[in-house]
Amino acid sequence: MSKRIFFNLRTNQGVETVDWLSRNDFNSLAEYKQEIKRLRNEYHIAGMQVYLSNKATKDWYLQHLHMTN
Repeated sequence: MSKRIFFNLRTNQGVETVDWLSRNDFNSLAEYKQEIKRLRNEYHIAGMQVYLSNKATKDWYLQHLHMTN
């Protein structure tokens, strides 16, 4: 499995995974890191104080498992 980074958001209802990136989708580590930073900044500009995580929420995994079956 490729390295992934998840963008999680803590709300009154709990934690939600709002986005994710895979290292395999980029030609270099520098491009990957640059996109992580760009995307996090975009979420912050939009008022969404996402944080980076190595893990997604349980709901995210359940949703993506359902999509692949």
